[in-house]
Amino acid sequence: MLELKEGQKLIVEVENDRTIMKPRPESLSKALMGSTRGLYGRNASEVDEYVEAERDTWPE
Repeated sequence: MLELKEGQKLIVEVENDRTIMKPRPESLSKALMGSTRGLYGRNASEVDEYVEAERDTWPE
């Protein structure tokens, strides 16, 4: 059961022969918040190292 409110929007995904419908969150920003946590490092120092290494690959 989707438990939708009147006027609420859906997210529809099609995967092969399946269609997946789910309620769209009221705030996409809040729904995605933290989804990349740890992707670039576990702390500020590791993130800084990652960014510095990426910048070193850029052409001058």
